[in-house]
Amino acid sequence: MIHGNVSAALGSSNLDKKNVKAGKLGEEFFAKAVSQDPFFDDVDVFASMRIPRKGNQKDYNTDVDFVIASGNKVILVDVKSWSAMSKDSDPKRGVIKPAVYWSAFGTIFNRFAVKEKASANMKMALDRYSEYLKGVAQVEAMVMFAPTKGRRGKEYLPASVSFLKWPGGIKSYLLRDGLNKSKKRVPGGPADKKVSQKLSSLMARSSKNPQGRRPGQFDV
Repeated sequence: MIHGNVSAALGSSNLDKKNVKAGKLGEEFFAKAVSQDPFFDDVDVFASMRIPRKGNQKDYNTDVDFVIASGNKVILVDVKSWSAMSKDSDPKRGVIKPAVYWSAFGTIFNRFAVKEKASANMKMALDRYSEYLKGVAQVEAMVMFAPTKGRRGKEYLPASVSFLKWPGGIKSYLLRDGLNKSKKRVPGGPADKKVSQKLSSLMARSSKNPQGRRPGQFDV
């Protein structure tokens, strides 16, 4: 069951409109895939989660897209919605090369073109959550790539993200592969009570129980 409002934090992010739209679409793909998989019916999945802060630690203007919690196992999930084509593709001329994302020395590439520096946000989130849930839960993290929509609503995925790793050794997966991996990493069923209580306190304020929204209801 998904708790909270999917994409609740995107509106207050520093992303431009195009990236907010892509991010929202990716998170909705994830939420829909989870809601259609019976395994997750009793697993707690929290949307739009704040980063824990301790003492005088700095607040970050970022969130964790989803947190999967079952028993005493917790998985932080960052959902990406990146182009499924390489930079040298030219759809107008019928030249389409599937994207292959990989990383080396902290830089992300799409085939042989540099895309961007690998963000350390998920490593930071993993460190903070591991400290916050110390003695209560085991925490890990992964990045999942959701499909993008092309003409006529057709869905596209990169050809591969298998060799894309983020700071802290966090691995990347295509959406379905990532969900299957997560199902092997958690026992199934709801989160332990103490885990659930601590995670609930980190839900974005607009996600806790928006007016007129049932607990567990989300925007898709």
